[in-house]
Amino acid sequence: AVLAALYAVFGPDPALSIPVNAFLHASAGLLLFLIGKELFSGRAAYIASIVAACLFVVFPSGLNWYAQVHKDGYAIFGFLLIIYAGLKALRSEQTWLSAFYTIIVLLLGIGFTAFVRPNNFMLFIAMAAAMLIFSIFQFHKFSIKLFLQLVFAALMVSSSILIPNSVPQSEWLPTSILIPNSVPQSEWLPTQLNKLSQAGLTKELPANY
Repeated sequence: AVLAALYAVFGPDPALSIPVNAFLHASAGLLLFLIGKELFSGRAAYIASIVAACLFVVFPSGLNWYAQVHKDGYAIFGFLLIIYAGLKALRSEQTWLSAFYTIIVLLLGIGFTAFVRPNNFMLFIAMAAAMLIFSIFQFHKFSIKLFLQLVFAALMVSSSILIPNSVPQSEWLPTSILIPNSVPQSEWLPTQLNKLSQAGLTKELPANY
């Protein structure tokens, strides 16, 4: 959809995806840095977070894929947003403003993930369950932190249930699963290879090849 919008405005040029992918890739590197700061503290953690983020951004495979037309950048960015929001929800110091910020980050992560990988929400069920269990053990006193953790768990569980079921199966199943049923047998690659092998054995091509 993003590439279609760019094509509509600037014309059909695959190179238009490079700035978008580069932005998402760099933003994912920044998120890795922020996640590292949430997990650990101190000077060593700060340096390690910078190193991890830089390695992700300049890794050769990363520099290769962000120049291609695909959805991985959106998925990685969405996954990291969800992880970052989950770590923020576990912080001891919470205000209503920080809770609102965390919920916005979580909704953005859900949106990016649902945009390109709606079936991958099941990966976060365990994270949501752990957050819910952690919240139950603190239920003796209501707090902003408890509220945020309950909202996080509720949004992740509901997204895992509702979003995959709202997308038609043919729109997100891997192409390798759909091809045998959607492509005529005469066009299916193994059949073509079989014809070529038969032609090599009999020294002649099949009549309908």
